[in-house]
Amino acid sequence: MRSALEALTDLVEEVRWRVKENRGVLAPDAARAFWINPVADLRVMNLLEDSGGRLAGTEFLFSHALDLIPEDLPPMEALARMALADPVRPTLRAQLEALVETVLERRRR
Repeated sequence: MRSALEALTDLVEEVRWRVKENRGVLAPDAARAFWINPVADLRVMNLLEDSGGRLAGTEFLFSHALDLIPEDLPPMEALARMALADPVRPTLRAQLEALVETVLERRRR
């Protein structure tokens, strides 16, 4: 299992390569959005990108956004634990209702 440091090192290398090659992950003309206190449901970020936009900046107004991610766990487990501990996380019922709606919407496509 990779450590958080190894994962971050790979991420930094990827960013350096993209800067050197002038290659982004979204279209250069994508609309740029700056969010104040982004929503707790990260699928909204996917919706922004799927709609042709990109997140150009953000301001986290909740102090929990500054909580350190544990480094003594596998990276994905650490991130999952942080997400589950988020005090603005929707209730389980709300999450399940959103999941069901997403599945039904994708079936209609």
